[in-house]
Amino acid sequence: MINIITRQPDNTFRGKVSAQGGKLLSGETGVKQKEEFSLNMSGPILKDKLFFGMAGQYYKKDGFVENTVTGDAEDDRERWFGRAHLRCTPVDDLDMSLIVSRLNHDNGGASMNLTENGAAMFRLPVPQDRKVSSNVEQYRESDNDAQSLKITYNINDALRLTSVTARKMTTLDAVADFDFSSATLMHGFQDSEHSKLSQELRLDSSSGKLKWLVGLYYDKDNRDVNMDVKSDMPMMVSTTDREFDGDAYAAFGQLSYFLTQRLNLVGGLRYEEQKMEFEDRVLGTRHDDSWDEISPKIALEYLFTPAIMTYASVSKGYRSGGFNVVAADPQYVSYDAETLWSYEIGVKSAFLDKRILLNGSVYYMDITDMQVEEAVSPFLSYTTNAAEATAMGGELEVTAKVSEGLTFMAGFGYCNIEFDSFEDALGDYKGNKNPYAPDYTFNIGAQYRHESGFYAGADLIGYGEMYFDKANEYSRDAYEIVNAKIGYEAEHFDVYLYGKNLFDKEYDSDGYYGGFYTIYSDPGEVGLQVVYRF
Repeated sequence: MINIITRQPDNTFRGKVSAQGGKLLSGETGVKQKEEFSLNMSGPILKDKLFFGMAGQYYKKDGFVENTVTGDAEDDRERWFGRAHLRCTPVDDLDMSLIVSRLNHDNGGASMNLTENGAAMFRLPVPQDRKVSSNVEQYRESDNDAQSLKITYNINDALRLTSVTARKMTTLDAVADFDFSSATLMHGFQDSEHSKLSQELRLDSSSGKLKWLVGLYYDKDNRDVNMDVKSDMPMMVSTTDREFDGDAYAAFGQLSYFLTQRLNLVGGLRYEEQKMEFEDRVLGTRHDDSWDEISPKIALEYLFTPAIMTYASVSKGYRSGGFNVVAADPQYVSYDAETLWSYEIGVKSAFLDKRILLNGSVYYMDITDMQVEEAVSPFLSYTTNAAEATAMGGELEVTAKVSEGLTFMAGFGYCNIEFDSFEDALGDYKGNKNPYAPDYTFNIGAQYRHESGFYAGADLIGYGEMYFDKANEYSRDAYEIVNAKIGYEAEHFDVYLYGKNLFDKEYDSDGYYGGFYTIYSDPGEVGLQVVYRF
């Protein structure tokens, strides 16, 4: 869970302008540049009563995969973002915020290609590295419009009522060449819309030993997906026209109570129900289903000292069910929810007047009715609840302020998730690793800030081996990348030279989508960043 708390507009006028320019360290195209500009500012309109905030960003990055037919980059990236924030506090206990934002992506094709097996499937030559020969212009254009209204009212010193109303609309227009060749073997044309309207009400209280929260949630979801696949091979031609409508309801609560001065009990409960309807306008079929689940949580926290806290928790989570939209067999039209029980113990601590922060945890997860791609025949697969799995691992992170201005950071995470049972028409996968879960992750870094304004920082980030398929036939090897940054920081402006993946490490995902595709890793990047604050 990541909770991002942004600074609210207030009586202080502030702003920041940032510009960044960079160069890719490798690639098959000629330019290989990156540029980014951003602006944000906030302040009062009417002191103590009405405030504004605004932000904008423009981002452009040249692609590194060459289309040998056109000679241009195939995977350019470009986006625009804008946000307006209006905050009103008409009385002391009432706080209202209206936020409107728009994000636009105007991207080229994916940074990927066929593998040797994929090329053989289409009877094509083995592809060149980071080169495609698409005979159609690939692009992916999307617009994301979002609005939210948050109202917080302090009923009294201990009781607060919060309402969050949100709406999001996403449209997508895309063309993809799935054979990446000069032939028309599998071209996809997609036009889709997705809208979500949600409402949440929360009532929370904090007084003495007891803290509690209760709430209600509702959202309405609609997805309209249209896609045509064109090909010179009749068997590859298809048309998709589908609509999904869903409603989700939830009630939740959590309390925290200090049984003693050092022992705290935390308990939570959430009930959620999701209803969904699906219509295939091409096949003329209509289906509906619903899923519900109760998710409890209980935890104990013990304070050895005000700066050292240990905890143990047990919680249940779930992933909602869904539809196999092309299933002809009624037993595979929908699949059920996936559930897990998670058990965790850990410690959060600070030493030497908070100069050293040390956090660690270990966990065990028991996953049932796991949603997996089951081969119901040698040539046909559906998402089902055919697997059971367990996961165990741990995390450790430390931050140490070694001296004035010098800070070291390090973190390590280990995860071992395996199928306890999973068998289908293609094999038995018991004991195999679950796809897309690296064995480990780690980071080691340091930052130095001198009183004169000099800044330097560097970090090493690593990922363990990760499998792409249930048979563990295709995987990405372990790899590490180095990032670095050096510059000067003043009261109102900063100037940095930076390097991302400084040694231009390649860590391609070779064997994605059943072994037929390679997703290329981003090349290294170096550049200059300038920041001005006012």
